[in-house]
Parts: sequence; structure tokens; C-alpha cells
Amino acid sequence: QEAYDWISAKIGELVTWLSTQWELIKAAAQVAWGLFKQYITQPVQEAWDWVKEQIGMLVSWLNSQWETVKSYTSAAWNLVKQYVIQPVQELWNATKEKLNDLANWILGNWAKIQSYTLTAWNLVYKYIIDPVISAYNSAKEKFNDMYNTAREKFDSVKNAAQEKFDAAKRFIVDPIKDAVD
Repeated sequence: QEAYDWISAKIGELVTWLSTQWELIKAAAQVAWGLFKQYITQPVQEAWDWVKEQIGMLVSWLNSQWETVKSYTSAAWNLVKQYVIQPVQELWNATKEKLNDLANWILGNWAKIQSYTLTAWNLVYKYIIDPVISAYNSAKEKFNDMYNTAREKFDSVKNAAQEKFDAAKRFIVDPIKDAVD
């Protein structure tokens, strides 16, 4: 019984001490938690809230700018389409159409075109090329005739001069040479 009383007394003291200490531990934990919230959790939360706010503002600003950029880009693209692409496309379509019409016309009139071209070529040959060739050949023939005639005359004069020189040599130089020897 004495041991039981002693253990009960010790347990009672321990409970009393723990009750007293518990309030201190609880108060210290509350103070520590308050300090932790004040100096760690609250600044982190405030920083996080500030970052979220800044990111939100940035996203909002980017969204507003994106709409502006998108609007300007769309307007610019519409102007490019209206004043560049559409006129070029219309010009290309008109050119294709005209080239197609021309090709169809040529194919439809090919026999006439060949006939007219051949007739025109024959006329050009008859009235331009053939007279030029004839004039060239005639001039060439006349030049050859003049050259041959001049050559014959020159050879004739040269031969006559050679004969006169040889005769003079026979009648003048040779007798003098014979007399000197």
C-alpha cells in the first residue's frame, strides 16, 4: 500500500508538474508558432501573393497586348491580301486566261499560221535574200573577172618588160661584156 501511495503521489506530482509545464509548453508553442507565422509563413505568403499578383498582372497585360498585336496583325494581313495578294492573283488569273486564249487561237489557226509563215518566208527569200545573194555573187564574179584581167595585163606587161630587158641586155650589156673580156 505504501508503494502504491508513493507511486500515486509521484504520478500526481508528475501530472501537476506536467499540467504546469503543459501551460508553459503550450504558451511557448503558441509564441513560437506566432513568431514562425509572423517571420516565416507570413513573409513567404506575402511574397507568394505578390508574385501571383505580378504574374496575374503580366498575364493580363500580355493578354491585352496580344489582342492588340493580333488585331494589328490581322489588319495588316488583310491589307496585304487586299492590295498585294489579290491584285497579283487577279493579274495571274487574267494572264493565264489570255495565254490560254492565245494558245487555243494558235491551235485553231495553226494551219493558216504555217501557210502565212511559209508564204512570207518565200516572199522574203524571193525579194530580199535571193537578190542579196545574186548581188553578192555578181559582185564576186565581177571582182574575180577584174582581178583576172588585171593579172593578165600585169603578166603581159611584166613579160614584155622582161623581153625588152633581156633584148637590151643582149644588144647592150653582152657586147660590152664581150669587149671587156
